[in-house]
Amino acid sequence: MLQTVSEWLWWECLWLPANVSWSNLEDSDGRVYAKASHLYTALPCALGLLLVRYLFERFLATPLANVWGVRNSVRLTAEPSPILENYFCSQARAPSQADVRYLCKKTSWPEKRVQVWFKRRRNQERPGLRKRFCEASWRCVFYFFAFACGVLALYDKPWLYNMKEVWAGFPKQSMLPSQYWYYLLEMGFYLSLLLSLTFDVKRKDFKEQVIHHIATLTLLSFSWISNYIRIGTLVMAVHDSADILLEVIAGAKVFNYAKWHQTAKVMFVVFTVLFMVTRLVIFPFWLIHCTWVYPVEKFAPFFGYYFFNVMLLVLQMLHLYWAVLISRMVCKVIFSKLEGDDRSDEEENDSDSPEEARSVCVGGRDAMKEYLEKKERGELTAQKVDFLKQNILTPVNLTLTNDGMLHFGDVVMLVNMGGKKRACSALSINADINSLTRIPAPSIQAPCGVSAGKGIQACKRTAFVVTSVDGSPEGSTLHFEQSFALKTTSGVAGGLYLTSDLRSFQKCAKMSRLQEVNLDNGSSFLSWWKIIHFDPQERLEYEGQPVPANVSVLIIHCKTNQALAVLGDHILWTTYGKEYEMTAHTFLDSHKAEQDNNHWILSTCDPAGNGIVLPNPPQSAFNNKELTQANPDI
Repeated sequence: MLQTVSEWLWWECLWLPANVSWSNLEDSDGRVYAKASHLYTALPCALGLLLVRYLFERFLATPLANVWGVRNSVRLTAEPSPILENYFCSQARAPSQADVRYLCKKTSWPEKRVQVWFKRRRNQERPGLRKRFCEASWRCVFYFFAFACGVLALYDKPWLYNMKEVWAGFPKQSMLPSQYWYYLLEMGFYLSLLLSLTFDVKRKDFKEQVIHHIATLTLLSFSWISNYIRIGTLVMAVHDSADILLEVIAGAKVFNYAKWHQTAKVMFVVFTVLFMVTRLVIFPFWLIHCTWVYPVEKFAPFFGYYFFNVMLLVLQMLHLYWAVLISRMVCKVIFSKLEGDDRSDEEENDSDSPEEARSVCVGGRDAMKEYLEKKERGELTAQKVDFLKQNILTPVNLTLTNDGMLHFGDVVMLVNMGGKKRACSALSINADINSLTRIPAPSIQAPCGVSAGKGIQACKRTAFVVTSVDGSPEGSTLHFEQSFALKTTSGVAGGLYLTSDLRSFQKCAKMSRLQEVNLDNGSSFLSWWKIIHFDPQERLEYEGQPVPANVSVLIIHCKTNQALAVLGDHILWTTYGKEYEMTAHTFLDSHKAEQDNNHWILSTCDPAGNGIVLPNPPQSAFNNKELTQANPDI
């Protein structure tokens, strides 16, 4: 069965003209011909281009976006609503007017509030401006490089200047090394575009793009096997010439994202002229004419002749579709301002309609009404911040240890006494208004970040419970090298565990790119820690001994064997002010001893009733202001 299918698939009448067989295309007399087996190399080439693209977007396009001031627009997050979220995910992203009224009854929300929720929720799904910029930059650079390769492969070839030379000696035309690498590069690129469709920016012409990529790969594969290589290189070069500017704003997109609007308009005019000339003049009246008319002068039409020309016509129909989109953009350039790509799915304004927006600008009544409604519901940003602080900064009583040792179930603070570039700071929950939910009860969503805050006050944000992970009963003494977990106290942040994992490209600390530390639901091996003595020379002697409270120790992550650390060189601007970044990384000095970045004090309550227990902080060049070491109100 398979042999029959193979024989039919490689039937010579499908691929080659009459009186020509595959044996005529065997390598001989210094002639090298394209073979179907060469197409397998397109897959590793595509994977290699995906890797190059990742490195380009991360280390070149992103810094370039920073230099040019390309920033993601600020998006308002849709407020939590399980009913609307379920409708959005399971039924429709844009409900009809009747559905809006139905949802208003289900949620007891006004119609305007439901419509704004769906607009904000749709905006959350749209890719950011920086992602579009990085993707456009990569394609622009590739098309420029591919076009340069095409020029080098064609500039000295006679069929570039005389189209009849394309069919001279066909199909016995020897393959040149430049043609091989040009084909491999182009096929690898379009295959990589198909592989990356799931995470690329989806535009209005998504289906047309898929058809274009499949048609292009089909044309390239067929022309390779049938030895249509000369006309294939011409088709690729013609497309690449205009595609360079297509990715510089669908005429000037890269410059438009960088807010160089005048440059964008000039580039768009150049692109429009180049697109119309190459896609609507040269491609149909030179290249398709060359494949439609000249071959029948040398051999009778066969299946491959018709198939190749039909695929070229499919491409031409796509060219006409895109020419319509470009014409719309031309009208924008002439009569208004070019804002971007007509193929792109633009963000929606949160206002209800142009008429209402104008009434807000003129009278301000609707704006005031909306403001009062939000204030009544407690949805103003200032109200959300106040609500968050009221819940997370609630004072907590630390454990009073009678024997001076740490026990499972103790409520402690993790304090770093600072150093040359750091003030004294405590491990803190870095929650913002977007991570706080009010329904059914105020709680912080996981995963949640952590930071080192300078406010040394025992509260729900800074207090943690020493939790057993090996079955030790609550109240038993914690020992050096014994595994344990650090859990947030009950209330708004209850049930979250201090967690870390191995660093990866996508999962690491935002500023330092070191191993990330955060809070997550549930206890697992990723949330296991252990305490060791801070002095390496005495560490072995203390192994297995009870851990005293209020002394410097090292807190080691069990899985990665990295020490919990605070970074004075990496500043985070949080809801609570200027704080330090937290990470899991062991910093060693010249004597192979851990530096003060890794030194932590598990502070408990002072038995004398003078607040928390802290030793005197070291004097530092940071010139920190006097910090409260004991707070009687705690």
